[in-house]
Amino acid sequence: MKKRAHILFIPFHRISLLEMMPIALKLVEDGIYAPLFLLRSSAFSRDDAAMVKESGMEVYSLWDFFRFRFKNEKKRHEKKAEDTSKMESSPQGKSGQFKKRMKSFFRFFMPEILWETLKYIYRILEAHLLYRQKRIFGLVVISDTLPGVEPPFIKVANRYNIPSLIVPFSLITPMGTAKIRLLKKDYKRNYSLKSIKNRLASRFFPTWVYEYEGEKMLAHPVSWALASRIVGVFPDQPWSICGGEATLVAVENGFVYDLFKKQGVPEKKMVLTGKPSMDAVYCASQKDKREVILRELGLSERDKVLLCAVPQLAEHEIMSWEKHWKEIEFLLSTFMKFSNMSVVLSLHPRSNLEDYRKLSEKYRATIAGRRIYELLPIADVFVATFSTTVMYAVGIGTPTVVVDFYSLGYDIYDNLPGVKIVREIDKLAATLHHLNSGVGKRIKMKKEDERRWILLDGKCTDRIAEELYCLAEKE
Repeated sequence: MKKRAHILFIPFHRISLLEMMPIALKLVEDGIYAPLFLLRSSAFSRDDAAMVKESGMEVYSLWDFFRFRFKNEKKRHEKKAEDTSKMESSPQGKSGQFKKRMKSFFRFFMPEILWETLKYIYRILEAHLLYRQKRIFGLVVISDTLPGVEPPFIKVANRYNIPSLIVPFSLITPMGTAKIRLLKKDYKRNYSLKSIKNRLASRFFPTWVYEYEGEKMLAHPVSWALASRIVGVFPDQPWSICGGEATLVAVENGFVYDLFKKQGVPEKKMVLTGKPSMDAVYCASQKDKREVILRELGLSERDKVLLCAVPQLAEHEIMSWEKHWKEIEFLLSTFMKFSNMSVVLSLHPRSNLEDYRKLSEKYRATIAGRRIYELLPIADVFVATFSTTVMYAVGIGTPTVVVDFYSLGYDIYDNLPGVKIVREIDKLAATLHHLNSGVGKRIKMKKEDERRWILLDGKCTDRIAEELYCLAEKE
């Protein structure tokens, strides 16, 4: 019996893997194509591979021991004392330390550009081998411009006439990326034009440069950019998440569609589908599902819920852990002042549950086990940083507070209905008090305006699968 052709999924990290899973499961259900996952980086654990396999899908492995650099399964943080003053840094496992030592070793004996070029050549050869071994009819990624596996695999896929689809993942804008670059410890070395090598690169390759508040910077470190250009995978628009050579981009809503147009992405490359996580919001909005979720949290329909998507700037190495814990304590202590609301916390997939458990118990908050998308429909007030979940909250009419105590200063959510942006610490309590006085009141929105933020019909995953099928049939 002839084996089914595959659709290859290449997640960038665990969070993107979780976003891709509903699409892959839809493919399994339809039975037309078999999903095949390439978990290429150290961002994935054995548990991630097991999750894929237990769902009836295949994880591609060339040589199991050498291909996968799985993280050590030990806890990321082992506390040696109860004193919270020792929560200042994010310790890494032994595997992470070993990886850093090996990188330092190779970079010491080999020029960085040569090292990056060899890595890309290896990935291109790897892609050729995979496409020859398997019947691949389509490729699914979250971007065609991020440093890593996707650009070389897309380049080789194009040679084999294999179409590629970028699926919705995160709200990434040039301004947002630039702001995060400025906050990184390696900004001067890797991105700033104050460096001689970076300044030279900007002269030869002006599209690599973006100016933010008078500061010019590169999209990527020079070593990666030059290496990717040498092998022919550097994107035409490096400041856009979809400015490379992918065939099609599935866009989550009208707001993001307009953002991509402004970034120079051709309209013919985009299709409005919604995002699989929007289907989770739709499902959780149904009365019986809401009741199940509330029961799991020890709550009822009568309880008022303040939902907080816990900031994770320390996990993303944008803020020190010392400042991070002070901010979390401040947020929780402020929430506790509103005794008529039950506080529910949603942790980012990168966050470690045990790190937050004691603080949540101290301030009588509940850490939810479900993803944020399933929790949004139960929230009467939503608190978050600049996140795609804010768009969903706006779409379902939930009053929202965006906290920006670290001067990120994004303007993407300015003047949105029902959204208050708090940039000064001493104004948070007053803002929450104002929203608390009207708890339970949803922001009314026209249907066409709602679709600008969220496609709430439970069919987003189906639409993405249909686009994949259409692309694969043209292969």
